[in-house]
Amino acid sequence: MKHKSLTQTLVYLLLALTLTGCISMSEDVTPPPGYQQATPTVKLSATAAGDEVNPTGSPANTEGESEHPSGGTGIITVDVTNASGGDLPIEADIILNGYDQMQEVFTQTKSLSEDGVVVFEDVPMPAGRVYLAAVEYEGVSYVSGMAKVAADASDVGLEIMVFDTTTDVSGLVCERMHVFFEFGTDTVRVIQLMLLVNPGPKSVVPSEEGGAVVFFELPEVAANLNVKENITLNYLQGENGFGVGIVRPSDQPYEITFAYDMPYEKEKLDLVLPIAIDTMFAIIITPADGVKVKGEQLQDAVGRDLQGVSYNTYATADELGPGDNLEFSISGLPKMPVAADVSGETDANTDLLVGLGFLGIALIAVGVYIWSRNRGGDPVLGVADRVPPPVDDTPDDLMDAIIALDDLYDDGDLPDDAYVRRRDELKARLQQVIDDR
Repeated sequence: MKHKSLTQTLVYLLLALTLTGCISMSEDVTPPPGYQQATPTVKLSATAAGDEVNPTGSPANTEGESEHPSGGTGIITVDVTNASGGDLPIEADIILNGYDQMQEVFTQTKSLSEDGVVVFEDVPMPAGRVYLAAVEYEGVSYVSGMAKVAADASDVGLEIMVFDTTTDVSGLVCERMHVFFEFGTDTVRVIQLMLLVNPGPKSVVPSEEGGAVVFFELPEVAANLNVKENITLNYLQGENGFGVGIVRPSDQPYEITFAYDMPYEKEKLDLVLPIAIDTMFAIIITPADGVKVKGEQLQDAVGRDLQGVSYNTYATADELGPGDNLEFSISGLPKMPVAADVSGETDANTDLLVGLGFLGIALIAVGVYIWSRNRGGDPVLGVADRVPPPVDDTPDDLMDAIIALDDLYDDGDLPDDAYVRRRDELKARLQQVIDDR
């Protein structure tokens, strides 16, 4: 493995966020209803309202299985609670699904009883099978966590947490907005990462059927919009941007990543970014050499050197609110190899360095930590911890990630707790990949 060149590449990914797995907004991408847990990302085509979506894309049994696999049968108990303190969806259909190797092989439905509990009996219990349950409440679907059947298991418990709904969007907050750039000869690709939070006790739903809770408007003359698929959110196409359909309460932010092209005539761009919701602060990250950023809303640049690459971070001095704009100019070209030529058409599914997107996002946590430390405040951590490892990692990719993480820690750019957590997760993922081979 080319250790030095890899780590330099990862630092560049901090400056120009990879959109591995991006999807064109020519379609409405609707994830399986209610997914809130970290689950493997699957790409779904647009579906009509009310259509059932099989997340694997493969045929599934409509009720039970034709034959019980080895492992015997058992009981699965589903407990439904309302975290908002409201009513339970009594007599609502509780759908139990079973998966072998990510293929749906079992489906059974029962009505919820008045005590909020459903018991599924005589359920096949082969070791390794994954079960989850789902329910719809007030027009919003919710899903349980996943339970993996252990050897000789005969009893499995699942919990579904539902929430009351509201159309009040005032409680939604963007914790941080990151802005990166990929430079071409006459085009610059603007990449934004939004950390959206719903800290309230209710799911926020659109005021009109088919509408959006939050709409992210693009700057004027922006082109080639691509949005990174997020299985927990329902994205909706708009004329000059995209919307989010439902935002369920979550103790972790939803990561919304999107990119678009802007003209970069004479190596300069005056950028006006519309702000959709309350935004605590924004961070602009650029290569230090050759690129200049100016804006009255931005604090002075903070320069850092990471793995031999210099870059600048620019943070907003004040919070931003709905209807505000973040305005700044950017000029010049980085005096370092660019990862991709973004002039002309962009292929949404083959963005730069496919396969390293996870590592690029992990380094965002490092950038935020360094920035917050320079401000003298408490470190803002956890972005990397919220990103589930991709389902198709290779041992080489994971080993490279561990090496890069070790380098960052050795250089003093990661605190102990964040380093230990991330390293343990990567090691566990590596072991899982090896075991699955």
